[in-house]
Amino acid sequence: MRGLVAGVIVLALIAFVTGAATAESSADAAKKQLQTAMFHAGELAQRGNVAATSLMHLQHVMNCLEGPRGKNFRPAVGNPCQGQGNGVMIDLQAAVESGATGAVKAARYARVAHDMTANVLGYAKGGSAFTEVDAIQPWAKQIAAQLKLAVDALK
Repeated sequence: MRGLVAGVIVLALIAFVTGAATAESSADAAKKQLQTAMFHAGELAQRGNVAATSLMHLQHVMNCLEGPRGKNFRPAVGNPCQGQGNGVMIDLQAAVESGATGAVKAARYARVAHDMTANVLGYAKGGSAFTEVDAIQPWAKQIAAQLKLAVDALK
């Protein structure tokens, strides 16, 4: 009987440790992708005075947020988050489901960043992409701020 109880305890511990590792690996993947997206919104989209360049970097943000299977993913501009995870939104959902610390809060901030990015790129409600760099860059800065809040929530 003791052997059976010990075996059950060991299996429960293994399941707990494996679940914690999965939660942390999903959260870690999301965090890496969030940091990459934040760099594209906060730094690269801010440089220069050409709207197309800023929009390209915001498309990189969208690609990182949605991952290759996302409806707004555009492979032609590249995926700076390739190899870092499955997409922020997917990895955060997995982190939420496995109980990773801060994942629920991070997912909220990431969703705001996603929706703002979709708006600038013209994906929201059949809109059209912003055309003025002076309009794009302040939005990109705010998108970066939301991404930073998401990163900070995962600490």
